[in-house]
Parts: sequence; C-alpha cells; structure tokens
Amino acid sequence: MENELLPKLESPSVIVMDNAKYHNVEIDKRPTTATPRHKIVEWLRKHEIDFIESDTRSQLLQIVKGVHHQRRYVVDELIMKYGHIPLRLPPYHPDLN
Repeated sequence: MENELLPKLESPSVIVMDNAKYHNVEIDKRPTTATPRHKIVEWLRKHEIDFIESDTRSQLLQIVKGVHHQRRYVVDELIMKYGHIPLRLPPYHPDLN
C-alpha cells in the first residue's frame, strides 16, 4: 500500500476498506480481559489516568472501561499521511463490499 498504491493516487482520494482483520490493526489498543496487569498499568499511565497501585486487575479494567478511547488504525494513519481519506464500511454488511 505504501510503496505502490498511495503514492500513485490523486490527492485527496477516498479509500474504502472492508473490515478484514489486516485493516483493523489498532494503534495503542485498549487493554482487554486478556491483557496482563502490568500492561494495563502501563496503558493507564501512558494516558495519565489515575488509579491506585493496589487496585486489582479487575478494578483496573473497570477504570479502562470507563475511559473514552478513540480507536486509531495503522492503515488509516498511513492513508492520511499521504493526504487521502479512509472510509470504513460498517461491520457485518458484506452487501456493501
């Protein structure tokens, strides 16, 4: 995409993407129930979110759940870097593909 497609498109172009897994690699992904405690703590610190050091993993995940976090995707950032506009199809709408 970066070497072949993006440099050849007229700017700005709208790039429509489906919800394939490789289009959805997140930047700074929000911790989940599978995330180890130390990674949850790192994420909270990185986002300057207050928590108590003695909080359990479950308590930390509750804090994470209450935080508004805008999802950002690697491919979207790349597309915008070249001056184009990413447009994502809604999930579970294969008829739009």
